[in-house]
Amino acid sequence: WFAWSLSKLGCTYREQGNLQEAQQLIEKSLEIFKKNSYENHPWFFDSLENLGNTYGDLGNYEKAKDSLEESLTLYEKAYGKGHLSTASVMMNLGRLQLLKGELQTAKNLTNTALRILEKNNHPQRYACLELLADLHMKDANQSNSLKKEVIAYLKKALEIAKTHLPSNSAHITNIQSKLNKHPSTHEK
Repeated sequence: WFAWSLSKLGCTYREQGNLQEAQQLIEKSLEIFKKNSYENHPWFFDSLENLGNTYGDLGNYEKAKDSLEESLTLYEKAYGKGHLSTASVMMNLGRLQLLKGELQTAKNLTNTALRILEKNNHPQRYACLELLADLHMKDANQSNSLKKEVIAYLKKALEIAKTHLPSNSAHITNIQSKLNKHPSTHEK
């Protein structure tokens, strides 16, 4: 439990922007898991994912990629390629690839994650759809059809988020803000 608690505390620090402390706590949790031979436990996989996300926030994209890919491999081995946990890691890898400017790889990972989430009717679909919109917005040569796709992704993300999140959720506000930046939509 202690290693898991350290990892979750690290996530809290990450969310508060204290990335160095987050990194240290999550790395310590992984050391404890390894010391006690828990490398095949889902909490270890989760901690690797948390560390990868923290490395990404710190701008250390290679370490982030390594941690996320290791987590993905372990989740796929334990649960299979269609599991919700593998979708979570794929989405995080997609977000990382977006930061690195690897748009096609990011789209492939995010679309795969979305298919898994849709198959399970999981509410986290909104985050995948929002990420896909971000990926299309990043595309320098935005055609009208890409702009329409961005709006479609954001509208669907907003619909899902409104169904599953409180009305004052920052996620809903963020998606709505992105929609408002597109003059061709009147979604309020």
